[in-house]
Amino acid sequence: MDERQVRRAHSWLDDLAKLRGLYPSMMELALSRPGDSSGRHGLGCGRGLPFRAGLWLDEPSMEGAKTWPAIEAELSAWSDSLSRYCAVHTGDPLADLHDIIDHMFAEESEDLEYLLGDISIAWHRVHNVVDPDVPGPPCPDCGETTIKPQGAKGWTETYRCRACDRTWSQASWLADALGKIRRSTQLITTSQACALFPGLTRRRLDTWRSREKLLSAGFRAGQSLWCCRDIWNLLRVSGGEGAGCGSVDANGASVSNQTGGAF
Repeated sequence: MDERQVRRAHSWLDDLAKLRGLYPSMMELALSRPGDSSGRHGLGCGRGLPFRAGLWLDEPSMEGAKTWPAIEAELSAWSDSLSRYCAVHTGDPLADLHDIIDHMFAEESEDLEYLLGDISIAWHRVHNVVDPDVPGPPCPDCGETTIKPQGAKGWTETYRCRACDRTWSQASWLADALGKIRRSTQLITTSQACALFPGLTRRRLDTWRSREKLLSAGFRAGQSLWCCRDIWNLLRVSGGEGAGCGSVDANGASVSNQTGGAF
């Protein structure tokens, strides 16, 4: 037994704590067939549950533990039987096993090999069924990659940034990101401008340029480039100029003069 195996066991216990509650329920296992996908996975994604209906009942060993209560019961039995190695018995078997492993490793206990073996079985069984969080777009606040967590019925429609501990819905993330782009000094082409500011047209851009209200910021592959902020400022003050395109709201989104609603 070496330190690498001990570190790996600690990592597996941390993963099991994160996946607690995400492992399929007894009913999901009972109704599953080989190749079926759990409801926790997106359509066409995830691994099939490797259990047949009628064979989901737990057997009295870690090898036969197919449901989360049985898996946790096996780990709890280890924790209870080895509690003498735990300085503080918290009642959470996954937390206590960290302390137990370190004490057993220090005392070179022969039972540590069997404990780590069962932890390995539990981790591989659960990890092979429950997919991890999937990466999402960069956080609008800090730029770190967000994650799309799993909920009870699959991946949630939110993105979470671990760095700034903020959660974004897909709609709010998109609105915030577009708002920042529209107010930035990002250079965009005419077609990109029309897509970024709904209601804006090539004709209106040409009108602004001919009246010298809007100056080209350069060229790329023969196309004129415009500064987002310049367009945003013009839309804010243009009021009723031009049919079908008016001012912008606080997020930089175009607002129709005809209907008063956001595009």
